[in-house]
Amino acid sequence: MSEESFCVFFNGLKFAHESRIESERKAEEEKIAKEKAEAEAIEAQRLENERLKYEAEKREKEIAEERAKAKIDSDKIEAESNAKLKAEKEAREKSEDELKAKEDAEKKIESERIELDSKKKAADEENAKAPIKNQMSVWVDGFSLNEINIENEKKDFIIEKFLAFKRWAQKEIESM
Repeated sequence: MSEESFCVFFNGLKFAHESRIESERKAEEEKIAKEKAEAEAIEAQRLENERLKYEAEKREKEIAEERAKAKIDSDKIEAESNAKLKAEKEAREKSEDELKAKEDAEKKIESERIELDSKKKAADEENAKAPIKNQMSVWVDGFSLNEINIENEKKDFIIEKFLAFKRWAQKEIESM
């Protein structure tokens, strides 16, 4: 082979070799650039995931706080409502108890009045046959005061004077 042909052949091989090396180098650079881009994309995705995770945790805390506040408010409203219902129930029961006590007192007074009237009537019938002294004694003994649910000094004073009057009247009858 001639030197010129050899040079052409050698230069062709050299060019092919350099082209292959250059294409391998470019392929390697592209591969490195691609891996770097993928690593950057992965890192960006990781950072985005961390940011989203942080925001989600923050939002969960806010929701939990809102729920806690809502529960506290709900519990407070429920407690106030229960207290109000309890107070209303107690007031109603007290009113019913007072009404029942008043009705019982009225029934007791009425039954005592009826009993006193019947006793008085029986005594009057019996005393109609007795002498005047006995009749007057029974009449004075029949004096009575109705019970009253008042606590007062004047009431006690009046009762004391009434009893003193009855004693005086009995003495007057006995002295007849």
